[in-house]
Amino acid sequence: MAVTSTPEPSPSDDWVRAPEARQRLIAAAIDLLREGPFPKATVRGIAERAGLNPQSLMRNFGSINGLFDAVAKELTERSRQRAAATNDLDLLLDSDHTLRTRLLAWLLGEGLDPSTLRADPAAPIHDALDERREQYVSVGPRTNYVFGEIILFLAEGFAVFSDTHRPFAPSDLADALALIADLRAHLPEAEARLGWSSSPQVRDDPPSEVPR
Repeated sequence: MAVTSTPEPSPSDDWVRAPEARQRLIAAAIDLLREGPFPKATVRGIAERAGLNPQSLMRNFGSINGLFDAVAKELTERSRQRAAATNDLDLLLDSDHTLRTRLLAWLLGEGLDPSTLRADPAAPIHDALDERREQYVSVGPRTNYVFGEIILFLAEGFAVFSDTHRPFAPSDLADALALIADLRAHLPEAEARLGWSSSPQVRDDPPSEVPR
């Protein structure tokens, strides 16, 4: 179930059941991470925002990194629910995807073991993105996987480093998305040249998509 808002603080969390406490702590952490900077999202600060005590966070997540892992999963699920239906631009600029990516990058910079953040290839977000690509082109699993990983790397890099590059005008972004859409449309030909499959065809009537 998606977390939608942070409830009003209460004087005691003795009466709060674990599922509700978890939801409140995740929502509070997301609120504080959005407000930034990330180091201000401390155990005490998150617990206070959720109207709970710090022991509740440790009891439910084991550590603040355990909470951040749950936050990343929540943000991923929100993005997944929109992935199949949204256009390329909205997917690239998705605020939940951006926050999740920046959070993971920050945790890596803080020294967190990368293996604890490794994405599960069977996770719902991968399924949603696979389904979305299949709306436009039909290719084999090898091509689909490699192209999907390339796009995820690009999206994550954009989420973290876009502010450090030269100013990217809306027209530049539209051009980049148009190029990606064209590359995607020609995946069957590339797949055949590479010998990865037996020449699958582009679907006859792909839904309209406007790189803006």
